[in-house]
Amino acid sequence: MLMTKLLLLLVCVLNFSAYGQVTGEVTQKVYRDDKYSFSLHYPSDWKPVEASSANARFKIASDNGIGVADFSIIVLTPPEIKKMTPAEFAEGMAKNPELVKTIIQTGLPGSKLLASGKTYLSNREAFFIKYSGTLRSIDDETDLTIYQIITVFEGKSITLTCRGLGDLFDTLYFDTCKEIASCFVLLPTKIDLPPKKIVTIKRQ
Repeated sequence: MLMTKLLLLLVCVLNFSAYGQVTGEVTQKVYRDDKYSFSLHYPSDWKPVEASSANARFKIASDNGIGVADFSIIVLTPPEIKKMTPAEFAEGMAKNPELVKTIIQTGLPGSKLLASGKTYLSNREAFFIKYSGTLRSIDDETDLTIYQIITVFEGKSITLTCRGLGDLFDTLYFDTCKEIASCFVLLPTKIDLPPKKIVTIKRQ
């Protein structure tokens, strides 16, 4: 377990070190969530901002918090997934395109699915969805591209969401979003020990 954590941390450091060499100034910061036992490394030029969702555990925005892309983590505990494994969740999503469609239409009505499929999050099976659409308000319209990775673990659903302006997302932010997601570490809160074996000794 310790070796796995060290390897994950090394990958994160190498990823962001390479990113920092390109820009000349970007370093990394870390967020740790004690309630749900996860951590996340992210570039220092992405700043924490207030999340509109009550279920969001953490949210950061690009360009020192005032940019056109953001990244958030939402954790839910619906009873339907209490005993579901990450593999079962990812397989169920892959076999249910109507559910994928419902998710993106709920997140952004009128959106268009760009890609979806199985992936991994913190070395556990997960499902990703990438879609685009228009966010409309009273006097404004904004074209967005949204990339989500979803998994379940120990009765929790964990959703990582990255959003950005449609015409800039792939060019400026998509690679960074994937790097941030790759440095998400989810730790078990309980350890299942193997059952004790009872050994009986027969007397001669």
